Amino acid sequence: DILAMRNIGLAVMEKMSAPELQIYQARQVYEEAMHTWAYQHCIETLNLDQSEIYNRYRVVPAINGKIQMANRRLDAAMRPGMNLRNRDDLQEFIMSYLFFAAVFEGTWFYNGFSPIFALQRRGLMRGTGEQLQYILRDEAMHFSFGLKVVNQIVEEENITFDPKAVRDMWDESEAAESAYAKYILRDPILGYSAEYHSEQFRFVANRRARTVGLDEPFPGAKNVSPWLDEQATMRKEKNFFETRVIEYQTGAQLEW
Repeated sequence: DILAMRNIGLAVMEKMSAPELQIYQARQVYEEAMHTWAYQHCIETLNLDQSEIYNRYRVVPAINGKIQMANRRLDAAMRPGMNLRNRDDLQEFIMSYLFFAAVFEGTWFYNGFSPIFALQRRGLMRGTGEQLQYILRDEAMHFSFGLKVVNQIVEEENITFDPKAVRDMWDESEAAESAYAKYILRDPILGYSAEYHSEQFRFVANRRARTVGLDEPFPGAKNVSPWLDEQATMRKEKNFFETRVIEYQTGAQLEW
């Protein structure tokens, strides 16, 4: 979330002159900060070792690999000297922003909470699961916004994506997600496995590709978690006598 906030607030926002885009991205920066607070709330509530948790991105290869890939592929979007009136710079920027919207937020984020949601659906980790549902609801709006921006730039500037560059992006992203899945799911947990997680990544990636008019990168991938969309479109009605209606701080179990 901090990487997303820096990408938007320090780089992408200044490259988009339309005020309506800047206004929404200002909201998005605020939401990323709220997400970071929510993670901290969960970590404190679960009494986890905070220094060990926050240091994992440095010492765990499967996590560090995703961070390194993101930094490299977001470089063009972050670079302050980009001249978007230059065709080559614009092509580089749109590939970087496509990664941010379709992979980083649209697939990695969207699929990343699934292991907790799988537990939540069995009545476990209910409070943490609901915190993550609010976050996923926001992320669903974030990547939808990003993909619409990609489509608009492609239409206005008559841009054609390099098929090899797109293919490399998806293959590298899948490899990183699979390594991450094998790290957090060395053994299946209540039926949720690393391959299950990776297959859902491939299915979601196909959806994001179709949204921007690209060929499906993983034809035939199955929707093994049909309940995932429901997590992002959660019902927010609460029983007045059982819980406080305070987002990011509620712990009531959802109805399924």
